[in-house]
Amino acid sequence: MGKIEFFADAGAFRAIKKLQVEDTTDPIEVARFLASVQDTMQRKTRDYLAKAMPVDALDKIAGEMCGAELGKHGWKLVGKAGEEKICEVLAKSRSSALTRQVNELVPTKKAQDIAKAYVQQQVLDILGFPLVIDAKIFEKYAAEKAELAV
Repeated sequence: MGKIEFFADAGAFRAIKKLQVEDTTDPIEVARFLASVQDTMQRKTRDYLAKAMPVDALDKIAGEMCGAELGKHGWKLVGKAGEEKICEVLAKSRSSALTRQVNELVPTKKAQDIAKAYVQQQVLDILGFPLVIDAKIFEKYAAEKAELAV
């Protein structure tokens, strides 16, 4: 029926992902494949962005805005965020205070727009509202589906 291919060759970033799609291919398998490409792109976007702007400082802004702590694997929310906390943090992520902080770190307007969007994405991730469906979720679903089919 067809195939989906993702090739990346940019400096140290090399990735090849392929999926052969047949009439019998489960649509969830296609969705999982696309999510895995998206995961790779998100990680590498951060890596390349770090060459142009101070992403660690931007991460710190997002973490502190959420009341999170820096751990071994990045910023993690302490406890659960209730509705009030979520509303407060989201309001901060759209505030002039955030704009001032970003403007101090990033010199140009277009770069500031990217940096602010990056901080807002990090805030949502820390609060537990990721913007993308993680490929691992599809893998767990496929495993569950396989167990039910037995």
